[in-house]
Amino acid sequence: MKNPIKYIILFLFLFSGCNSGNLDEWQHLDDFVSQRVIEYKQDDITKRIHLYRLNPADFDITMANSDRKRISDWAKKFDASIVINGAYFNEDYSPSGYLKINNQRIGELIFDQSKSGLIQIDNGEFTIRDLAVNPLQTGEELDFGLQSFPFLIKNSKAAIKEDSGKTARRTALGIDNDGLVYIIVADLVHISLYDLMNKLLDTKIDFTYVLNLDGGPSSGISMDLEGYDNTKDSVVKVPSVILFKKRL
Repeated sequence: MKNPIKYIILFLFLFSGCNSGNLDEWQHLDDFVSQRVIEYKQDDITKRIHLYRLNPADFDITMANSDRKRISDWAKKFDASIVINGAYFNEDYSPSGYLKINNQRIGELIFDQSKSGLIQIDNGEFTIRDLAVNPLQTGEELDFGLQSFPFLIKNSKAAIKEDSGKTARRTALGIDNDGLVYIIVADLVHISLYDLMNKLLDTKIDFTYVLNLDGGPSSGISMDLEGYDNTKDSVVKVPSVILFKKRL
């Protein structure tokens, strides 16, 4: 073989290049869900934020609030492809904000609508609603609605103006201008909402909205896809979850 060192260098270059490049590209986990990994270094430690992209037309997206379980236990109860933690809750596990399941209101509390958003599923259609623009109305009919805050991205622009410095595990939901849904999980990463927002903006994904969900020890995800299983469990029991079931 002529100049074997040349071929070794070429091999190493291609191998390392493919690995690093994949972190910035979408990878198909199955026929319905793609993954992209945001990798960065902090304090000399490599950290990763996982983005999962799907078409809501391929899934029945619902919510549940019947038990107090960790995410892994919620996943065992429901035959769902993806389960993530849902709303903020009080010490007695009642929702801290507006929550409606199967058009039934759970609790009576509601956050300041001028500073919050609503994960909404009505007639099978998934949307993220800016309550400052389109507030909830008394007696409004709605299949599923989960109020949360803050927006990370609103109307395709940064929604957080300064960094609080408070870091935690994070879960968020986003939607882009094509209507595709993004599940965003920093499950093993403690990151501020401001930094997470900027990491998402750096991806150049055409997000319309990204809304933060309950984080910290509540943050978790369970995925059971064809050929891909992944569970990053919540540390504590959570009373509400968002469920994604593949449509047959």
